[in-house]
Amino acid sequence: MMYKCRGWLYIHYSLLNRSMKGLGKEFNVDRTTIRYWLRKFKIEIRKQNQGNGYINKKGYRLVYKSNHPHSSSKDYILEHRLVMEQSIGRYLKFEERIHHMNGIKDDNRIENLILFSNVSEHNKYEYIHNEYYRTKMLENLAKGPLRIKGGEVGGL
Repeated sequence: MMYKCRGWLYIHYSLLNRSMKGLGKEFNVDRTTIRYWLRKFKIEIRKQNQGNGYINKKGYRLVYKSNHPHSSSKDYILEHRLVMEQSIGRYLKFEERIHHMNGIKDDNRIENLILFSNVSEHNKYEYIHNEYYRTKMLENLAKGPLRIKGGEVGGL
């Protein structure tokens, strides 16, 4: 496991500012496991909310940006939107959406982000590329026609 490698853990936790929770999710281990390895390698553990941001209840990282046109009333903006804006050199439109390819909501490296022009395009991508939902859909179709209130639907 990569989190057992001091150099990898230092880069991802200390330099890329990834959270223990996010790293744990990537390897299907609890954040306490990541904390154990940080301590073992004597990598300084950040205090919660150290720096200019925090992780919200949905798992997204927000950063303080008082002069941003899309910042909240408390002057915070979603970090993945800020990273994408810096990459493309303009502010994102309200309807544009960002997708995290590896599913880790606080992994805001540009190579992990995809920009979609609207919610509909993002949903189409999710539908096509999300293996979990594809598998469930195929399992349900194998059981027989889909049942909907008032009738049946044979497939998609």
